[in-house]
Amino acid sequence: MNWLKKQWELFKSKSALGKFWDILFVIIIIALIVPDGRMLVQRLILKTGLMGKTTANEQNALSNEALQWKLSTADGRLVQLADFSGKPVFINFWATWCPPCRAEMPSIIAMMEKVGNDAEFVFVTYESPEKVNAFLSKQGWNLPVYFPQEDAPAELNASSLPTTVVLNASQEIIHRSEGMRDWDNDAALELLKP
Repeated sequence: MNWLKKQWELFKSKSALGKFWDILFVIIIIALIVPDGRMLVQRLILKTGLMGKTTANEQNALSNEALQWKLSTADGRLVQLADFSGKPVFINFWATWCPPCRAEMPSIIAMMEKVGNDAEFVFVTYESPEKVNAFLSKQGWNLPVYFPQEDAPAELNASSLPTTVVLNASQEIIHRSEGMRDWDNDAALELLKP
């Protein structure tokens, strides 16, 4: 108890600027400890633009093997990547347990709303459909989630989460990034133009 009293007296003796920095430090520590606080900090970091660019950074055609990659929807409908031809495709590898994945998701959803039907969105996860559906319901998110039926082809393989790959309408990879990004911006929208 004496230690706490001593700390309080020390705090009261500081200048206004010193008190500000102490309070800010405590707020940051609390935000990093509390899961929802970490999410808020990550989203604020995303808005700074420090987490990487969302512009075209590749130009590689997909192999036939990659185009035949088999995925299923939560209700068991089978699709292949080739089924999404004719439109740009935004492929996002993510997981419900991945904080950076959850942090970038609102910006992806905002981009989806702006793009509408001009592009396809494919959210790929290796988790069970039951777990994913429960998570999406809790968040209030309506996402086109797909579950791989086989290993991802080498061109699309994600070594970390989140990983995003954008294909143009000719099914060439025009963007690849690992880590969270702020997708609600003009450069990202440019990637998805038909």
